[in-house]
Amino acid sequence: MEEMIGALNGDFEKLTGMEFTAKDKTRLIPDILQNGDRFFFPIFSTTEAMGEYGDNFSKVQKHMLEVILLARNNEKEPVGIVLNAFSEPFVLDKEIWDIVENMKSRIRK
Repeated sequence: MEEMIGALNGDFEKLTGMEFTAKDKTRLIPDILQNGDRFFFPIFSTTEAMGEYGDNFSKVQKHMLEVILLARNNEKEPVGIVLNAFSEPFVLDKEIWDIVENMKSRIRK
């Protein structure tokens, strides 16, 4: 990675669209939003819904059940998952996570 960045001579726009393979495990740490003393796990319906906030982060697509697991295991103990926090926020409170996990799927083959 260092070699690849060094070869760019400061033109970091060349990184756009490049692919690389990690030799070791890669750990992504989600950003957690804070409102007062409460923490929220942010998710977005589209990359456009992230706005400028998303410019500083890697984007990872996850199933909602995986998101709940990530939020539940976060060390900051978020009180909710917030969808589209910067446009039309919708909060899925922590008390509802069990209900969502146990819902029957409406997706049929």
